[in-house]
Amino acid sequence: MKKLDPFTALSLSAIVLPGVGQLYNRQYVKGAILIALFTGISLYLFYWVLVLGVGLILFLFQHDFLSWVETSEQDLRSFLTGLVILGVTWLISVVDAYFSANKRKPE
Repeated sequence: MKKLDPFTALSLSAIVLPGVGQLYNRQYVKGAILIALFTGISLYLFYWVLVLGVGLILFLFQHDFLSWVETSEQDLRSFLTGLVILGVTWLISVVDAYFSANKRKPE
């Protein structure tokens, strides 16, 4: 087995999808978990984008600003929390892919 290229692993996780670099490193379980986690969080964020967007549209038609602000503040907190978790997941995936590829010795 030849030595894995750390920059290829890093690029795959950074650009294609977090977890793909781990698949390149032959870490299939870790890669599948990271892909599932990133996809799940992305769907969660997409849901909150829809909730915030629909709330804003309803506000524009109903002119009920105070109720939208109360609802959207809580929704915005949930969205930002998900965004931070998504960023941390991406960063962990990229760093792990690089260092895992660097650690693997050629056989």
